[in-house]
Amino acid sequence: QAAKAGRLVTFGVQPQGLESNCLTKGLGYFEGPHDQSAADAIKGWGANTVRVPINESCWLGAQGARSDPTPYRKAVTSWVKLLLHNGLFVVIDNHTATDGTIPADALPMPDMSAINLWQSIAQTFQTSKGVVFDLYNEPYGVSWSCWRDGCQVPTNHSPVAYHSYLSPGLQALIDVVRISGAHQPIMLGGLQWANDNSGWAGSAPTDPDNQLIVSEHTYGASPTNEASPCDDSCRATLVRLAATHPVVTGELGEVDCGHDYIDDYMSGADAHGIGYIGGAFNAIAEGSYQCESPALLADY
Repeated sequence: QAAKAGRLVTFGVQPQGLESNCLTKGLGYFEGPHDQSAADAIKGWGANTVRVPINESCWLGAQGARSDPTPYRKAVTSWVKLLLHNGLFVVIDNHTATDGTIPADALPMPDMSAINLWQSIAQTFQTSKGVVFDLYNEPYGVSWSCWRDGCQVPTNHSPVAYHSYLSPGLQALIDVVRISGAHQPIMLGGLQWANDNSGWAGSAPTDPDNQLIVSEHTYGASPTNEASPCDDSCRATLVRLAATHPVVTGELGEVDCGHDYIDDYMSGADAHGIGYIGGAFNAIAEGSYQCESPALLADY
């Protein structure tokens, strides 16, 4: 339906590794191949989009990452340029944040350093057509007003018993991207690990370019999965949002080595022009953890 209406629908995958490997000495930056053979394989799956998750500390050279961010930035930009050269759209995702005491990790909201991060990324890719900016991977544990306008965010990730950090909110990050000269579309995931978009329409930031995309993250039910599957109410919300905004499932997967949930979800998404990005384009883990991560590949 969306194709008939002349709208592009996002069908993609997300190879993981760039968001965390850079913090561990000796791991390199990538998990699995990130070269022409990988681009060929991704295109062979019929994908038109690749999500590229990055680590804030590694891009900025701060908070325990290598002090010189140049090699990491070069690795990211080279991968992005290769994907664009192959005719693929690229979603650049800030996957992490820091509270000032730890290297960037999966905290509830972006921190103030995200302003510098997005200024740098916007300036780096401002002339790159086919790039989309995903401002923060999975907000959680905050209100919709904090999501948009920022607040003091509590976290228990730091060594002390209680700690908090200041988040600028997503409106400030949109502003810095636009002020930096970039006009590409911007994805915003809602609350509860981007699984709850019920308040998205009423709380959405403003964008002078009118280029905002709704992002949903959903995985099948699992004891290790923090967010809930997208139930009937969730899907109805996405359909309503799709009437006024592009909607992309920024992460879609299943963590039981099955595919019943994602097959059902994709069928409904196809009917309403809702795109999806499969997580993750990585080989299945070995041993007892093999069904606890949403891997798409039997092996590389």
